[in-house]
Amino acid sequence: MYLLTYSEVLFLEAEAAERGWIPGGSAAAATYYANAITASLQQYGIGAAAITAYDPSYDSETRIPGIVRELIATLAHGML
Repeated sequence: MYLLTYSEVLFLEAEAAERGWIPGGSAAAATYYANAITASLQQYGIGAAAITAYDPSYDSETRIPGIVRELIATLAHGML
C-alpha cells in the first residue's frame, strides 16, 4: 500500500512551486508537472513510445486543484 507515490510527490512539488511555497515559480512547476505525468505513466506500465507521444502541457490557469488530484490518485490506489 502506498502513502504517496513518486508521481504524487512530484504533483505536490508542482503545486508548491506554482504557489511560491518552494523556489522556481511556474517554470519549476511545469518541470515537476511533466515529470509527475511521466512517473505516473511509468508506474502503470505505459510504454516509452506512448509516454514520449503524450503531451503533458502545463497551464497554471487550468490545472486540477491539488486536493482533487490527490483524491483521484487515492481512489486509483483503492485506499478509500
